[in-house]
Amino acid sequence: MKPDTARAAAGAVHERLPVAVPALRKACLVLLLSLLGIVVPATSQAQPWSGIIDSTRAVDWQANQAGVLGGVPSASWPICNNAACNALAPGGSGVVNKSTIEGAINGAQVDGLACSSSRPCVVRIRPGTFSVTTILSNKSGVVLRGAGASSTILRMTGSQGCLGTGGQVCFKGSSGAAANNPPPAGTANWTGGYEKGSTQITLSNISGTPLAVGMVILLDQLQDTADTGGIAQGENGIFGGDGQVQGRPNRAQTEIKKITAINGNVVTISPGLHMNNWRAGRSPGAWWWGTQAETIENAGIEDLTLEQIGTVDLSNLSFSNAYNCWVQGVRFIHQWRSSILIWQAARITVRDNYLVAAQFHQTTAYGMELDISGDLHIENNIIHFITAPILGPMMGSVVSYNYSINNRYDAGGGGLWEFYQQWTHSSGGGMVLSEGNQGMGTIHDDDAGNSPLGTYFRNYYSGKDDSSTNTVTQTPVKLEDFARALNFVGNVLGRSGLSTQYENSRRSTGPTPLGNEIDPDHSIYALGYSALSTLTYDPLVWQSLLRWGNYDVVTGTARFVAGEIPTTGIAFVNGNAVPMSQTLPPSFVYTSRPAWFTTPWGTPAWPPIGPEVRGGNHPDPNLGGRVWQVPARLCYFNSPADPAYAGVAPDRGVLLFDRATCYGSAQSPPPSPPSNLSLL
Repeated sequence: MKPDTARAAAGAVHERLPVAVPALRKACLVLLLSLLGIVVPATSQAQPWSGIIDSTRAVDWQANQAGVLGGVPSASWPICNNAACNALAPGGSGVVNKSTIEGAINGAQVDGLACSSSRPCVVRIRPGTFSVTTILSNKSGVVLRGAGASSTILRMTGSQGCLGTGGQVCFKGSSGAAANNPPPAGTANWTGGYEKGSTQITLSNISGTPLAVGMVILLDQLQDTADTGGIAQGENGIFGGDGQVQGRPNRAQTEIKKITAINGNVVTISPGLHMNNWRAGRSPGAWWWGTQAETIENAGIEDLTLEQIGTVDLSNLSFSNAYNCWVQGVRFIHQWRSSILIWQAARITVRDNYLVAAQFHQTTAYGMELDISGDLHIENNIIHFITAPILGPMMGSVVSYNYSINNRYDAGGGGLWEFYQQWTHSSGGGMVLSEGNQGMGTIHDDDAGNSPLGTYFRNYYSGKDDSSTNTVTQTPVKLEDFARALNFVGNVLGRSGLSTQYENSRRSTGPTPLGNEIDPDHSIYALGYSALSTLTYDPLVWQSLLRWGNYDVVTGTARFVAGEIPTTGIAFVNGNAVPMSQTLPPSFVYTSRPAWFTTPWGTPAWPPIGPEVRGGNHPDPNLGGRVWQVPARLCYFNSPADPAYAGVAPDRGVLLFDRATCYGSAQSPPPSPPSNLSLL
């Protein structure tokens, strides 16, 4: 099938290495202003996406805007050395169970001084396999660390509540308040300061627990009840009643912020507002779950295995009422619902983990389940033999350099088909960057709402992953109705012999997809259709879709097509100028290759994916060398199988996994500040 001729005629398709536009005059002007003592505000710093994506369609993903502030710090933390910790640690002989682990966390000390958020420490667990019912931690400033994901194995046998759907290992603030049940600890009307990027908001009619600097606050507004002609947030068929999937009733869109100052009713927040559509007409409000002391902060879990025993509808690990926490180097085996649940939490880093072997393969088997969350950084994880690797809306987050394989869905008579690596599935999210990921693809569906304003940069989405067992394939990119103002830049899309059509939408002449996630025509893009009988085709999906510099195996070209730039705006989103250059930055996150981006089996090129990349080692010859295997994929295909779990997972089995042996550095340094400034 030929690409859409209407847009192709509006601009030529090019396949060449372009020359960058010089920025000398801009740099000289900024230097002159600095010599004159004129301060250039932080909001004017040029982003890597500047000149490609309009500022109403993106946020600052580069200057440490997502994940733990400053990067995960625990590598330099001292080791807890009181009697309770020493009994669990290497060389100790104490019993390892719920009571002793929780006792060590709550009573952690270094040289007689209690550990806390301002005096943090590490509680270690020695190598071995231990049966543990559950673990609950609401202790800030303590990380639980094993001796390695294949050395310290906790076989979790119990169940507990942890807000949300619960978690066998639960990092939760001591507050039990939730969006609606139990009710929030405090609420307020939000009466001013709605502009995107604003760091000061005005609150009134404050009730409940008093606000204070250091507390976490959640901002929301009534969801849309009718089509705005632009980005919209709603649940259950977009405008059809409240399914209580996200947030307070009828208030799905939520941003989670830290209070840094209070002056009367003016509250200073960090980071600034991400979304464009905050407005008085939707009755904006604020709520909070409790004081800073009731929030778990600066805490995490590292370098062990969590194996779920039994069929309990819980997550392996849950973060709730949490801020600035992390999980890294953990192997998750046999989850029933999700390996990791993030519920009412922000600035959570999920990196260098291995999630494998769901107990069943239907649509509630998730790798990562994200609800009422923001400013997350999900990076360099392997997700294997789990139906939906990354599910749920996020706000202002980064999903980068992850690898997924065998996202099996047992369709019941319809074969074993694959689910998408990323699945929004609900409303409440936006301004999410997905960069450098390798897997089957992405879907913005409408089943429980939709999340607009996402950016996909330098990913490889194949339409069928590397599994040898799945039999039914899908499109790499499926955007259902209300998936508006999305950006696809510099991606490589499709798989040889499987992708046969560039686009399927009502403006194309191809066959119509079924009303579910299976697309029999194997398009690169399926745009604007709905899986719900209450909704119809949405032309604003493709009219507001930005595509620039993507390579696909159907057209065999890198498409720098002016007609695929939405120069006309929609409500809350400006029209986007056609980029003047075909040069793409290596990353929207990093200013240079991060230290961890190397393996014992080779160092991928930087950037590893893109229309101008050559010499790549991905086995598909029709990609023309445009894809290098990212470190997570190299780790998966080169790590040995764990004989203790023979037969548990197909393909290569459950792996013996240790982040220290797979990647060049346990923790990447925080990104450097942008080097270019502009006066806008």
